[in-house]
Amino acid sequence: MTSFVLRKVFITLVKMTGFNKNSKEAVATMYSVLVVTFFNYGILYIIAPWSFGEAGAEDGDLFSGIYTDFTSQWFLDIGSLIA
Repeated sequence: MTSFVLRKVFITLVKMTGFNKNSKEAVATMYSVLVVTFFNYGILYIIAPWSFGEAGAEDGDLFSGIYTDFTSQWFLDIGSLIA
């Protein structure tokens, strides 16, 4: 849902910039969709389940996940989603 909304927002913003050629508009749209997709399916999957307990995060805080290191269980749960 989030990626769909962000994709629509970026496409609307690119259309509002007023490129003089359709190819420039298409390239800008593809780059913005690439950034949103990379963040949602690459970076967020790695950071969200990570435990920042060493940095002072407590249970219930943002990014107070269950993984403190790359373990075999992490690869089973998260690595397969990324791959």
